[in-house]
Amino acid sequence: MKGQLLYDSQQQRHPVIDAWVELGRFRDLLRMLVGLSLTVRYKRSLLGIAWTLLNPLLHMLVLTVAFSTLFGDRLPRYPVYVLAGLMVFEFFSQTTTFAVNQLTWGSALLGRVYVPAAVFPLSAVGTSLVQFGITCIPLLLIMLFLKNPFSWALLFLPLPVTLLAVLSLGFGLALAALALSFNDLVNMWGVLLRAWYFLTPVMYPESIIPPSARWILVANPLHHLLICVRDPIYLGRLPDPHHFVVSAVWSLLVGLIGWWYFSYRRFEFALQV
Repeated sequence: MKGQLLYDSQQQRHPVIDAWVELGRFRDLLRMLVGLSLTVRYKRSLLGIAWTLLNPLLHMLVLTVAFSTLFGDRLPRYPVYVLAGLMVFEFFSQTTTFAVNQLTWGSALLGRVYVPAAVFPLSAVGTSLVQFGITCIPLLLIMLFLKNPFSWALLFLPLPVTLLAVLSLGFGLALAALALSFNDLVNMWGVLLRAWYFLTPVMYPESIIPPSARWILVANPLHHLLICVRDPIYLGRLPDPHHFVVSAVWSLLVGLIGWWYFSYRRFEFALQV
């Protein structure tokens, strides 16, 4: 019949695919949110964006002063070991926490104009990637100063960093979707991150973990990603393939689950301001 709209079920895409297609049309907004988060975060501070460098460096300095005597014999060039670990864990911690905050902030906008909700958690990943890249500058200088080995294995780093971004995004998407319904989740996640930090060999060698507790490392996705990032930096060699495979499985699984859950709830966010 003329003028009648017909419904074609074959034209309906899966919500997960729809979410990716929508994001492609909002690339400029994503770039703007990343730039905005970097400038606003340190807007009122005297040193501004320089804190992106100072935060991990000061953290590294504190840990070096506190633990280099204890672990220095087992871990030569301890500052490199610690800073590489901090870069991985801070990436995960900041991305997941900031993803929740960004969606909470953006939920008011979602009720006024149409914007894909996933652009807010994704901007958290983009911000962390920029900060990770900036922190690589002092890391390289410290490596040179301490005569840390440089090798072609450093070219491998984009792969585990990408997996780290996917894992962080998966957790961030799921947490952001849940946090709009359960506000206490934000505080609970902060406590869990502190525990996770001490269960991950960021500041200590994994050799101090007794055999009876090794399962904690095996079940910890950040432990495997940490090795994949730190081995090329600290040891100048590729990581064991086992750790890379486990990292890939964890990252892809968490990323897919997080994206699926977020996609199916994305139309609820504007109603939960």
